[in-house]
Amino acid sequence: MWDADLNHPYNARVVRLLGDRYYARYPSCTFELEEVEDAIEGHLSYLKGLRRTAISPPSVATTQNKTLRDNAAGRQNQKSSARVAFIINEGLAAHFWVLGRDRQLRPATQKDIEFLFSTDCTSSDERDPTFAVESVFRVRRLAWRDSYVSRCVELIDQCIQMRSAGSAGSNPRKRIVGDEEARYPPRHLPENWLTRRFLDGLSDVEVLALDVRARVEVDWPAVFLQLQAMVDVFRKQLDGKIRPIA
Repeated sequence: MWDADLNHPYNARVVRLLGDRYYARYPSCTFELEEVEDAIEGHLSYLKGLRRTAISPPSVATTQNKTLRDNAAGRQNQKSSARVAFIINEGLAAHFWVLGRDRQLRPATQKDIEFLFSTDCTSSDERDPTFAVESVFRVRRLAWRDSYVSRCVELIDQCIQMRSAGSAGSNPRKRIVGDEEARYPPRHLPENWLTRRFLDGLSDVEVLALDVRARVEVDWPAVFLQLQAMVDVFRKQLDGKIRPIA
């Protein structure tokens, strides 16, 4: 446990068992299982950090690498928050439907969107030293993410970047596609957020640990049509063919 990523199937199983023990000890608990497991993960992550520092104090190089990772995590958080805000503000959430506890489809809430496009579902990036310009980053693709979801995210990012490029004083980062990132997906994702190749390659233990949920129904044609129309508008604005929207 101490040396593996918390998203590793073994550790996910440990978190699930600890959650079950918690419910057994406190049967009147009003927290959702996911909230309990998130709290357990937070404590384990904190303890892992304390243990790592106590066993092997970080060197200068390690500290520098941590700074780079923290900066990358900060960019992930910014990207995730910007995407969620864009989806909510532009009304795209209306095309997402989630299976509720009563087994009936319901419109996705902001909390649903925040999870589906969370930091854990956001690819990481790193500054590419092969470019002289510091604002160029190489994006590491998520190997497990479904192509429809990836295309949706690409169009959203394109809209956000083009809108930012039209703002005064803006210096948007240029991102280019890089290698795949071998990072486990977060637990409780819907089945259609993951590629079939990734799902078929999971063992029974890994499937249990990830606790893959029912599909989220998405009107992808409507999503892509709306996003592409916005991209076209932003492109015309940048080309100076129409006046920017105030």
